[in-house]
Amino acid sequence: RALENKALDYIRRDPTVHSVRQFVREYYDSERFDQVKQAVDTRAELRAELHAELEDAYLRSVQANPTKEKIMGYLREYPQSERLSEVAQAAASRPEVLGEVQPAIEQAILARAQAATLPAQLENLLPALESLDGSAALDKMQEIVAQKPQLKKEMMPQLRGAAERVRDLKEKHLSQNDTDGDGV
Repeated sequence: RALENKALDYIRRDPTVHSVRQFVREYYDSERFDQVKQAVDTRAELRAELHAELEDAYLRSVQANPTKEKIMGYLREYPQSERLSEVAQAAASRPEVLGEVQPAIEQAILARAQAATLPAQLENLLPALESLDGSAALDKMQEIVAQKPQLKKEMMPQLRGAAERVRDLKEKHLSQNDTDGDGV
């Protein structure tokens, strides 16, 4: 941890491509990629070169060991990410973490849905909501899409299908937990 702190301090003082790549390589499971990204963002030439690479490393870290800190940091640093489904799936793999981060992930997804102007933008969000069992968020997304005539016709059937899949999964999960058949 002391070495990670030293490396992070060095990056904060003088971020370089080499120091950032070395940090990513050596501290691939760090919960502090948000601080690395903030340092990188202070230099436009670094931001252009390292943005995608740093997001990939951050996401790999989230997927390898999803924690509340990593997921919340990722959502804060990459609010417009096209990879919310991957974050949602990582969170869903750890129920104790999912309970803490699901509202924030759903909020990010709904913000993206609100900004969407093309069906493909919404289609990319559906797997995230499905992996979260986000039936309430799916209902909110249907409300958002209902207010967008250019998306309504194409997307409403897909949203209804996603909502049905989520409900089916919840019912299946409940029935698997009902070991004595009494419905409880």
